[in-house]
Amino acid sequence: FIDVPHAKLHALYLHQPAAQSKGIVLFLHGNAGNLETWFTHTDFWLSTGYDVLMPDYRGFGKSTGKIENEAQLNEDVEQAWNYVAHNYKDKKKVIYGRSLGTGLAAKLGTQTPADLVVLVSPYTSMTAMAREYYPWVPSFILRYPLKTDQLLPQINTKILLLHGTSDRLIDSEHSKRLATLNPKARLVEIEGAGHGDIHNFDTYTSTLKAALDSL
Repeated sequence: FIDVPHAKLHALYLHQPAAQSKGIVLFLHGNAGNLETWFTHTDFWLSTGYDVLMPDYRGFGKSTGKIENEAQLNEDVEQAWNYVAHNYKDKKKVIYGRSLGTGLAAKLGTQTPADLVVLVSPYTSMTAMAREYYPWVPSFILRYPLKTDQLLPQINTKILLLHGTSDRLIDSEHSKRLATLNPKARLVEIEGAGHGDIHNFDTYTSTLKAALDSL
């Protein structure tokens, strides 16, 4: 459990043997589910040589409290990062976001040094998503605009974008747009992958592992 103001975040912390760890991956998961459903492919993560910290957001799983606003959500993510980052001063640091978590990962990537930011199935902004699905909703009503497109140009490290070509929830056009906003960004489209199954494709795992190995 990680203490944050007026709440505790439940987190999964996967350790390599201490002397063998290459670094840390902060994994910021998507909206549906919690640690029980989001933490998959343990063997894959062990094979990378990296430790992994995956927190549940407030109100998710065993985490207490309630999300009040976007600023609080970003502050909680920063607290989770600070919980482990000091243990990896001379090792590699990776910020990984998937779906909802990509906007949070991008924000953290503008605030703290990291060796790689990975965004899987990202959106340009939640405002843009609302326009696509609910065009009659005024953008100012959105509680969490999560404007990834405004954050990406501010990230000063390697950025890997992974997106399925058959994603029906967040179209891959979002990643294509994001990839143009920072010369450090690289987009790999996963042929045939959807939104919820992208991690099951060999191209996804091989690309991700190669990116981690190259740090």
